[in-house]
Amino acid sequence: MAQNAEEPPQYIHIYQNDFSYRKHRKQKEEDVVICECKYDINHPDSACGESCLNVLTSTECTPGFCPCGHYCKNQRFQKCEYARTKLFKTENRGWGLLAGEDIKVMVYTVQN
Repeated sequence: MAQNAEEPPQYIHIYQNDFSYRKHRKQKEEDVVICECKYDINHPDSACGESCLNVLTSTECTPGFCPCGHYCKNQRFQKCEYARTKLFKTENRGWGLLAGEDIKVMVYTVQN
């Protein structure tokens, strides 16, 4: 089957890592960093927002340990909540990946 130069090559989508050469290491309970956030039903943004200890340290909250439960907004990788992306053909470099939406990067500064 001929491959069109404007179409990406065929691939198999992988939904999760398959550790074929070693066992997947589970996080020890004593290593879990638990934030002090409290979910307030009247303020949905209260669940692990900008002031969350784990957000401030660029660490995702661990499911089952976060006080906000399923309302936690700091588990995007674990919940596979990725930004939309687009494939594009580059000139002489193969295929590239472009963000299909604005990606907010949270940058925090410490003030004395």
